[in-house]
Amino acid sequence: MPEVWLVRLVGQRQPWVAAKDIIFELLRRLTVKGGVGKIIEYGGPGVADLSVPERGTITNMGAELGATTSIFPSDHRTLEYMKAQGREKAWMELSADRDAEYDGVIEIDLNELEPLLARPHSPDAVVPVREVAGTPVTQVLVGSCTNSSFVDLQTVAGVLRGKTVHPSLSFGVTPGSRQVYTMIARSGAGRVTTGWTAEELADTVLELLDARRSARRSPGGPRRRRLPLRQRRLPGGGRGRAGAAGWSRRPI
Repeated sequence: MPEVWLVRLVGQRQPWVAAKDIIFELLRRLTVKGGVGKIIEYGGPGVADLSVPERGTITNMGAELGATTSIFPSDHRTLEYMKAQGREKAWMELSADRDAEYDGVIEIDLNELEPLLARPHSPDAVVPVREVAGTPVTQVLVGSCTNSSFVDLQTVAGVLRGKTVHPSLSFGVTPGSRQVYTMIARSGAGRVTTGWTAEELADTVLELLDARRSARRSPGGPRRRRLPLRQRRLPGGGRGRAGAAGWSRRPI
């Protein structure tokens, strides 16, 4: 049986501190082997500050800890999310018993947390962003299994508004789902990050998502290559460059 550890979140996050900084802090303390043989349960008053997608970011990266699994309570924030999805009837409240006992307790004070990042080549090589600020980069991919929600991409769109990607930088955007992509396109943030209209952006990425899905569904058949899509003439008359599941074009 795995041990059950409680990560107790207290306080409130400061500006620019993301949910990913919470799991980075845990990785900094425990390393990539610190979760082996453990179930990580998140609790404490700080949990109420986290949306469902943010909780997904944290639990997804529980794999980087080596954890057996990671869980959050189902509370009013979960209900908000389920209502937004039109699934509120499926919601139920789930939380630990008041007298629950744990094999270990780790407390993270969100008031003291600052923006963090992991340096190459391990997720536990965590340092404050301020220590590496100004380091030149050649590739930026926005979105992943942990940072591809609507709020994540909206935040990046706000940062990029009115700016241009440097010619030596490879830049890509990968929405986490068809729903996130459609929301971004409709909100206008997609135009900020790619320079396309919402219709052009939606049509192109939805085509990419369909192509990937069709390839996965072809048993024993050859996987559909993305190269022709990368070389195709893009909406608006320009040529773009593809990321893992999204397109980027300069200037922004």
